[in-house]
Formats: sequence, C-alpha cells, structure tokens
Amino acid sequence: MPEIHGGLFKGSCGKIAVIGGSVEYTGAPYFAAISALKLGADLVHVFCAPEAAPVIKGYSPELIVHPGLDPSTVVKNLERMDAIVLGPGLGRNPTVKLLVDGVVDFAKRTDVPLVVDADGLWFLKDSVRNMPALPSAILTPNMVEFSRLCESALDVRDVLSITVSFICL
Repeated sequence: MPEIHGGLFKGSCGKIAVIGGSVEYTGAPYFAAISALKLGADLVHVFCAPEAAPVIKGYSPELIVHPGLDPSTVVKNLERMDAIVLGPGLGRNPTVKLLVDGVVDFAKRTDVPLVVDADGLWFLKDSVRNMPALPSAILTPNMVEFSRLCESALDVRDVLSITVSFICL
C-alpha cells in the first residue's frame, strides 16, 4: 500500500473493479468490494446486473456501483483500474460468458492483476489451460471448483499434492 501523505488524491491508493452481482447474489460482490476499501484502495467500482445495483449500493455509499454487464462498457471502464476481481455473485447466465471472455482478454493484453472467484471460475472451466498466459491472475477455487477446473473428482487428501503440482503454494 502506498504511504499516505498530503499529496495523494482520490484514486492514488488503488482503483479496483469488482465484476459480479446478480439478482440472486448481492453479498459476494459487496464483501469483495468493501474488503478492497478496508485494505486501503480508495476507489472501488462494482459492475453488476442492473437488478443488483440498488441493493449493493444500499449496503455502502462508499462503493461506486455500475448497473449493467455489457461487455464493451465494462471492458472500457477497466482501462482506468489497477486490479480486477471477476466472479463473486456473477451468476451463470450464458450471456455472462461474453463478459468473462472480454475481461480475461483485457487482462491478457494489459497484465492488470486479475482475481477470479466463484462464478468467474465456472466460466473458465473450459479454458483454464490458457491461464498460464495470465501470469498476474490469481484463481481462488474451493475444493469443488478446483475439481471442476481439473476435470476430476478430488478426494480431500489429493488437494495438497495437486495444489503443489500447480505451483499454488
């Protein structure tokens, strides 16, 4: 985190994009966004489904909430961001796949740090083999998501050995 001093302006300590939030899931993107604020980022944008926007905005006036998941609009806004969180509460509507692909392509082009969680991982299950092209990406799967990404059912005792083989530790 940057040292705080009088010469800072809004955005100096980090501009974060959280892409997630659907009519069913508003808590996950809120917690990702508010955590970024509490850790020191001073501008956090949440890009979410229009139905989720008033709920997420109601949780905290500190968040900048953008109602809409149009891929070209979201990706254009990412050009101003220092890091991206993709997936919390995003939902699995097939139309969201274009957005996920657009965000991943943006991260590949720009090397902006990308954290992929929850439903973002759901959409990556078919393209996870391309993730080495994203050295600044962090995937955060739980055991079920990890199994899906690895295309196999994992036993709890397999997780550590597979994690080590993927150089996740």
